[in-house]
Amino acid sequence: MATFSILVVVTLFVIMQLRRNLATDQLFLAGLLVLTVANVITPAEAFEGLSNPAVLTISGLLVVAAGLRSSGVLDWLGNRLLGTAQTQTQALIRLGIVITVASAFLLNTAVVAMMMPVVIDWCRRRNVSPSRLLIPISYLAILGGVCTLIGTSTTLVVNGELTRIHQEEVQLI
Repeated sequence: MATFSILVVVTLFVIMQLRRNLATDQLFLAGLLVLTVANVITPAEAFEGLSNPAVLTISGLLVVAAGLRSSGVLDWLGNRLLGTAQTQTQALIRLGIVITVASAFLLNTAVVAMMMPVVIDWCRRRNVSPSRLLIPISYLAILGGVCTLIGTSTTLVVNGELTRIHQEEVQLI
């Protein structure tokens, strides 16, 4: 069964490399379906990861970020934050402070997802390569995120698993 699982994963990655027009989430769901139909994993195990509270929290925050973007709140925030910044250094200092602090208390993935369109718009207006700001703010978001438990998706998932394992051990005693 382990060989079959590895074969499915390798096949998915080969397909991803050859056909870049396929969505990654669809490929992985197809792989999950293949492993479930082949009885490598049970249907309960297949849905267990998707029902993890941390995964649902991350998904919810990304939906909130999309809602804030479509409502114009992020554009307003971007204008307030970067409105008078004329240079890349000024923008990076302003973004760095806000993103590092926000990432400590909000999920850093959602913070970066919310700020990406704002940064890209600012860069286009100033003829600056977006990567010159996006890469540093992603690292600053990681830095802020590791300051607290709720700052990164990784710590949320690990905390959820540790809580589940601890509850199972307590029930055994």
